[in-house]
Amino acid sequence: MLTFPATYGAGPIGTAAYTAPVRAPMQNLILLSPAASDAAVLSASAQAAGLPVSNLQTIQPAQKWQAAGTAASITITATTPFVATALALVGHNFSADALLRLRAAAVQGNVVANPDLDTGWQGAWPLFGKPPVTNWPNWLSLLTWSNTSAFQFWQLDIVDPGNTVGYLEAGRLALGVPWQPSLNFDVAGSPLGFDQLDVQSKTAWGRTFTDARATSAARTFNIQITAVDRREVTAGLVEIQRLRGLWGDVICCLDPAEPSDFHLFSMQGYFVPKPDYPIVPQYTENGVMFTAKLQLAEFL
Repeated sequence: MLTFPATYGAGPIGTAAYTAPVRAPMQNLILLSPAASDAAVLSASAQAAGLPVSNLQTIQPAQKWQAAGTAASITITATTPFVATALALVGHNFSADALLRLRAAAVQGNVVANPDLDTGWQGAWPLFGKPPVTNWPNWLSLLTWSNTSAFQFWQLDIVDPGNTVGYLEAGRLALGVPWQPSLNFDVAGSPLGFDQLDVQSKTAWGRTFTDARATSAARTFNIQITAVDRREVTAGLVEIQRLRGLWGDVICCLDPAEPSDFHLFSMQGYFVPKPDYPIVPQYTENGVMFTAKLQLAEFL
């Protein structure tokens, strides 16, 4: 009979000497276009002079909406009712205590009194709270919920009792149904990179001079899903990339459930040329499968 020295422990071979940490499983990436909310009319409970709520419908996140105080609401009135299951707010100044709540109704008077949809109050930050990093260019908060109904009237409420600067602000809002593939991106590629624009110049005598162009370099995502259902691509990703082109922005979250590094793997970005969808020799009930490539760079 084979025996082991006591130093191997009493448990079966392969038993860890520690308790493995419990972590929520990684969620598949989402890609959210702001097209539906950009076509709506926004109004706010308050806005500072020169910093209107309509700035939330412009691509540049540095172009802010601002409201005095630590509580505000934004109403979104659509010309045509639309379905939404996600909301992103980019470039805000929320403290670690900020809470968000979204309500919607088919009748305007019911949005607050008797909403058809109510997310309840949710934290503006991921599970482990506001990340302790400095000089972050654009904080991004994401709300998601289940819904299949189209609504014309929406209201986002914001409260931030820990805000010490005396005002709330944000640079971009996106509300709609995100594209989320049934197969997640490959464990390959570059899910995180940086587009460094700082200047480095070396003289003929070996001295190097530098010039900083940004306090935080813009990030890049470069990933792909090797095999994804053809209809998922053509009815989802293709339509987003066709309509957003190289000019429009999208919200990309590589793991919406990431508890601590959500800020690193989520951004408002633009597509890098040129998207294509190679065929792979695999099949679903919808026919041959496609490869979906995502190359994005961050707006600063």
